[in-house]
Amino acid sequence: MTNTFSFNDVSIGVGDKVKITTKTVESGKARKQIFIGTIIKIKGDRESKSITVRRIGANLIGIE
Repeated sequence: MTNTFSFNDVSIGVGDKVKITTKTVESGKARKQIFIGTIIKIKGDRESKSITVRRIGANLIGIE
């Protein structure tokens, strides 16, 4: 199991800070949700890889 992977010719690994943007549609309205955090886990093989990202929120609570 490796702790790095490549995405769009950029090597990304555990400990890197990332910005993830998701598009959400709620009651007919689309909005973007931004999540900035640190990669703490990479799992899976080839195209089925997934990452776990954590950030520290209000009152020092960890959010994944």
